Order: sequence, then C-alpha cells, then structure tokens
Amino acid sequence: MYNIEQLCLASQSPTATDQSGLDLEEAFFRSRSNFIPNSVVERSQYRVLIAEARRNFEKCDLEDIRRVQLAKLLELQESLLLAPIRRLPPEILSEIFKLVAPGPILVRPGFSRRAGISIFPLAWVSSLWREIIVSQPSFWSVLGMELAELCLDIEHAILRVCLARSGTVPICLYLLCSQVELNLGLCRVLDDLARHADKWKVFKLRANAPILNYILKQACHFTGNPFSILDTMLIDANDVSADGILGNSFIRCPQLHNLDISHLRATDTAELTHLVKLQIGFYQGCSFAVLLEKCPMLKTLTVHYVNPFGGTPIPIPRVHHTHLRTLNLKIDKHVVAGAWQSVQLPNLTHLQARDINKGSFCDVAKQRFDELKAMLSYSQCILDRVQLLGDLNPYNDIVASLFQGIHVRSESNSRFVGDHPYNPSRDLPTRYSMCRVDEGGRLFFGV
Repeated sequence: MYNIEQLCLASQSPTATDQSGLDLEEAFFRSRSNFIPNSVVERSQYRVLIAEARRNFEKCDLEDIRRVQLAKLLELQESLLLAPIRRLPPEILSEIFKLVAPGPILVRPGFSRRAGISIFPLAWVSSLWREIIVSQPSFWSVLGMELAELCLDIEHAILRVCLARSGTVPICLYLLCSQVELNLGLCRVLDDLARHADKWKVFKLRANAPILNYILKQACHFTGNPFSILDTMLIDANDVSADGILGNSFIRCPQLHNLDISHLRATDTAELTHLVKLQIGFYQGCSFAVLLEKCPMLKTLTVHYVNPFGGTPIPIPRVHHTHLRTLNLKIDKHVVAGAWQSVQLPNLTHLQARDINKGSFCDVAKQRFDELKAMLSYSQCILDRVQLLGDLNPYNDIVASLFQGIHVRSESNSRFVGDHPYNPSRDLPTRYSMCRVDEGGRLFFGV
C-alpha cells in the first residue's frame, strides 16, 4: 500500500495524484475486508483506479530495478483485487474451504503444527472468509488434541474457541494424552470436553486409566444424557483399573455402532446392542458366546488376544448369530480352550487367522484352530475368503491341514496365504518350493 501511494505522490500533478492516492488507499483498505469489489460498478471503479496508478507510475523518475519491483507489485494488487474468487457466493466458498482443510483442527505442541494445516489460516485471509468460517459450526466440530504439559494453557485456549464455535453440531474428538499426567491444568481441559459429552459423535482417546476414568466421570457429571449420539469410539488405555476400562459409564449408548477398545471383559456392562464393528486388543473371557450374545447386530469382529476370565464362572449361552460376516483372530497357544463352544455363525463369509508362524504354532495352537474349524462346521457356513497370515511356507503340509475341512465358495479363489491364492492342485514351479509369506502378505523365496 505504501509503495502505491509513493507512486502517486511522485507524479507531476500533486493535487490530482494526492486524491488518487487517497482513493486507492481507501479501496485497498476496504478490499482487505472483502467488502469490495462485489459488483460490476465497483470492479469498474477499481480498474479505473489501477489504470490511473499505472499512468502515474509511468511518469515516475525511478531507476530500472525499482520500477520493475513496483510494476510487479501493481500487477499483483490488480490480480488480487479483481480475482474471480471474490465473486463466489459464501456457500461455494464454504465447499472450497472444506477441500482445502478437510482434516481435523490439530491442537498440538508447536504453533506451525497446531495451526498450519487447519481452518485457522483460511480465517486469517480476510474478514469475509473469517465471517463465513466462524459462522459455520461444522468447521470447528472435528478436533484432534495432543496434550502436553508445557502447552496446556495455549491448547486449552484454542480448545475453548473451537468448542464455542462448534455450536450444537455433533463433535468428533481425537484425544492423545501420552505426554501428560492428570493434574489441575489437564483437569480443566478435560472438564471443558466433558461438558460437551452429549454432542460426542466420535470419541477416540489414548491415555492412562486415571485420565480415562476422570473424563468419563466428568462427562456423566456435567451432562444429563452423555454419549446419547455416540457412534464411534476408540479407547486405548495402557493400564486397567479394577472396574475395567469402561466401568459403568457406557450403560446407555443407543447409537454406538463402532468400537475399538484395548481391553474388554466378559463382565463389562457397556451397551453393545447396536454394534456392527468391534475390535478388541485383549478380551478377558472364557467364551465368545458371552460376547456375541451382547452384540446381536455385529457384522465384523476382530480380537487380538484372549485371556481366561479369573472371576466367578459365567454361564455360557447358546448363540445362533446371523449377522456376523467377518471374523479376524489371532490363533496361538494362549487362546482359551473351548472359546467357540455353543456358537453358530451360519452367515460368516470372511475369516482371517493371524500369527500362524512356523516357530510358535505348536500343537496347542493347532488344537485351538481345530476348535475354530469345528465351530465353522457346526455353523454350516460357506466362506468366500479364508486368509492365513504368518511366517508360512504356503506349500507346507501344515497349511494344507489348516485349510482342510473349511467349506469355501471357490476351490481356486477362496483360500489365501498372505495375499496369495492357495491352489495346491496346480503344478508348482521349483522356485516356489521354498517360499514363505510374511504378516504383510509379501512373498519371499528361499529357506
């Protein structure tokens, strides 16, 4: 702005140029708020002002380098002031903003990471853009927070701004608390989040048990009906309290459809009635029948580890589960014997068995796999895909024995070792005789 005004003042007509400079100064000032040019008349006025500034510029007695610099500045100002994006309606600008900043607002230690890839920089361009962004709660309703001890005050301030602007729309919250312990500063942050628990649609938390227990307790304290619209939840706790991870906080979750949890016990009281997808890090229980009875609508089940339940024995129900389609399991010697007792999965179509390694797949693990196959036979299900993952030679006898007895849709394209189809009936090239497949499905040759 100062450079353009200098151009005008350098003209041979001081009085006229002074007025031109003032007009141009006012125009640029107003344009920074995106108030103009919003009409054909205003755009025409702008073109006249810029043309007049260019004429004044030609009269200036400047050295060549300075002349080139000012010419580029004038060209830039013209391109910005008359840019087509200024003529777009707010609803179109909103869609563009969503494409430019599609992810969550990331509140992290370090300013560049905290604001650089969020909606904040777009709100700093002009008052019009800021007005559009601030007025739409959807821009402020997806939050990712990595809380750290030294940054709690700053992060808390940003959080309060985002929560205030989110209005009444559902909130998606991603919370990482691995770098902070439960203290007064963190409690203030968690309290503000807990006050909005009735708006949580997605809640993902990685923290220790004290932090988890605190925010869940405060959510129940501050809101009359917490978790009423909760659809997706991830809970990753590095330790477990006596009451388990969830305690009694999730007795009423009528909309919970997706759950990824590090620890789950057969005796936990969380409402799982509407789940369609469940992933468990450690399941503590003696039977999957107890779990499946609680999840009548479940379509996908993934379990990484199974430990026996050490408390009072739980009656094992008979479960005929007609919704489960996909089952992902780790098979090893630690799986509880009889885990699939009294379970029928007649509509199961996909099975993935992990960690079947030649060094650790002992006779006990083989027995647990046979129990799984017995359940499949009892269920009379026909599988579209059976996948074995581990350090396996696809053409070893043990692989053939694992597939034996499992009914599949296609003999040639339903069995997989890693990502490679298992077709023992084909003539195999010599170089395949000593191949193996790793956990990622990659094929290696040699011993």
